[in-house]
Amino acid sequence: MASRHVAFCLILIASAASAHAQSLVACADRAGMPPFIYGVSAANAESESAAGIAVDLLKLVAMDKGWRLQVDLLPWARCLLDAKGHRYALVINVVGGEAQVDGLLLSKPFYRLHGVYVYSGRTHPRGLVISSKQALKQMKICGMGGHRFEAFGIPTETVDRGTSRGFDQLVAKLHLGRCDVVIGTREEIAGTYLKNLGLSGQIRDGSLRMEPLPYAAEPSLHFGVPESLPQARALMKSLNEALDRLDRQGTVAKLIDQHLDNLSLTHK
Repeated sequence: MASRHVAFCLILIASAASAHAQSLVACADRAGMPPFIYGVSAANAESESAAGIAVDLLKLVAMDKGWRLQVDLLPWARCLLDAKGHRYALVINVVGGEAQVDGLLLSKPFYRLHGVYVYSGRTHPRGLVISSKQALKQMKICGMGGHRFEAFGIPTETVDRGTSRGFDQLVAKLHLGRCDVVIGTREEIAGTYLKNLGLSGQIRDGSLRMEPLPYAAEPSLHFGVPESLPQARALMKSLNEALDRLDRQGTVAKLIDQHLDNLSLTHK
């Protein structure tokens, strides 16, 4: 499998700056971040295929550049590690604060996220108000395994990431009192709400509550290219050119509407 990925990358690298590149192999977080990335199960398929706003945006870029696209869903830490090892030429949905740590060149941002904190209404029935960064630092914070939190102004080493591979596991830790809050984004929670009936029920009955993260910057979403990859800057230049064109066409806003509609239809 690894040798096949390397072969795909080499095909891309050889012609990254031209319109004749044949293959672009990318990875994304298997845990998902709907509506930007999530898995879809097909009939008789052994594994989920990647779907979401970022995937469709990348498909349009690939079509524009003449690339054949492959997207694999992996645990986030594995995706980043394999990208460093040049098994993947592109990482999907990189939050700006992760770039320096993980040695990635970042594309131009394709979306600005809005930080939120989520807490259990069962353990905090009167609410949980966090009015400052200092107050947040006094909390027991949990987050998804493999993710980083510098983009929210929170040192990653202070966050209990454990082995959480899905939002359901984080919610369970909140209700058990193992965490005071889970840090995430409004967009991620909205997408998960539409895709997950259990979560949507807890939000409706107040068992799970969400508030804006105080004084947080607005993290941006990017595509990442391993900086050590040969011709990385040529690939990034081609990617940014296509993203500029799609941005002028309002493509991301159209994709957001489309995917939120698709997710909501699954529960009607």
